[in-house]
Amino acid sequence: MMRFCRSLLLGGAALAWLALAGCEPMPDAMLRPDGGGAWRDGAAPSDSGDDRLPPTNFAAPEGLAVAGDYLVVANSRYGFDGAGLVFREGFATVVDRRTARVVNRIPLAAKNAQVVATGTDRVWILCSGQTRFDGALVIPDGEGALVGIPLAGLATADAPDRVIRLPLDPSRPLVGYPSSLAIVGDRAWMGSGTAAALFQADLGAGRLVRGPDNPVLLGAAGDQDTLTVIPGSPGRLIAASFNRDRVWVLDAVTGAPIDGLSFEVGVSGSMDGILAAAWRPDGPPNLYLLLGMASRIAAVTFGAGTPQVFGNFAGTGSLPNSLLLDGDRLLILNSGDNNVRAIDAATGVELAFWASLPLSSNPYGMAVGDVAGGGRRLYVTGLMSNAVYVFDAGPGVVPGGQHQEIR
Repeated sequence: MMRFCRSLLLGGAALAWLALAGCEPMPDAMLRPDGGGAWRDGAAPSDSGDDRLPPTNFAAPEGLAVAGDYLVVANSRYGFDGAGLVFREGFATVVDRRTARVVNRIPLAAKNAQVVATGTDRVWILCSGQTRFDGALVIPDGEGALVGIPLAGLATADAPDRVIRLPLDPSRPLVGYPSSLAIVGDRAWMGSGTAAALFQADLGAGRLVRGPDNPVLLGAAGDQDTLTVIPGSPGRLIAASFNRDRVWVLDAVTGAPIDGLSFEVGVSGSMDGILAAAWRPDGPPNLYLLLGMASRIAAVTFGAGTPQVFGNFAGTGSLPNSLLLDGDRLLILNSGDNNVRAIDAATGVELAFWASLPLSSNPYGMAVGDVAGGGRRLYVTGLMSNAVYVFDAGPGVVPGGQHQEIR
């Protein structure tokens, strides 16, 4: 999923949403000294000529995930050179959570690293590839890849040991650009950021099962769309469309829609734009959907009959970007407000918890994890500030602006 301050990378509907919302001013530190644009690496390419890694520990960091004692951060490493977007090889930054220090940076041999998920024996990072805009549609312009790094080697690895590439199919020009990721058992499902298509990989075998040449289609292959995909109840997968505000419950093995479990959540006649989703196994509600263009959250309860949709379960802040279920609370990341707020997962009532980031940091992704001594931490990436922010998220704690900054 591509969101705030990444408008030229988005699918058509999400592109329109960002054009309306606008972006925060780019910090001076990100501007090129020649005035020709902005390096999102925070610096020009290194003098060594090795373009695999920038001189900074983070470069447009987006998704992140906790993996035991480590935090793994995906660096998309996109930039603007004065004429257009520039994509470079993405990389992963590994942080030791015990010391809050960067211990490794791993080139990923693929462009635009966006999403991180922890599997049984590896961390998996989804690299979306690049796009181009033809004046009407956002079109994939290079292959994506799902790369794996063994959990046991996070601090020492110098490359992924698994690279599953998603080559484009010329007969389906919009189908590609994988930008959401759900791991279910030994399979990975990926949602396209430019069409209503799902891809599948066999993680055990390290191979692509369904790619852009044979995707699971939840709409016409020639229509612009963006799909978010997350695990649902056992044996089930949830897919949600940005352009159509539609949700499907799918078989997690085949990707086939389950009869009677497809529904719409937006206001009729409008496009509220599903940006993110979160599953709550011990509901009700069971499913939360972030409607970015409407600045609200819809909630869904599943039972024996038709799913019950509560379209206005809770409001959000400015330019909401992500959801994360943390026990009995739902965390909401608001990129425009530079903060994370929380609501009661059962009632939607706003809680006292809030975590504030520096101005123009543009928080993008978040993760939570327990630490030694019984504490809990919230980790948030700063897309524009090239940093990760760490907050105390223990029971009853309201961190406010108190945070640790990792660079």
